[in-house]
Amino acid sequence: MNGKKISVISGHPYPQSFNSAIAQTVNLHDLYMEKFNPVISDKQLIS
Repeated sequence: MNGKKISVISGHPYPQSFNSAIAQTVNLHDLYMEKFNPVISDKQLIS
């Protein structure tokens, strides 16, 4: 990854609001880097 910086600016008066909730910790998952396969196999489907 190239270390992008993202700013989330919240202006909601209630700390329990959705807008405040999205300012929590964010985890990034690079599906290409993780070699994610979106197709479920028969074996995975049964288990």
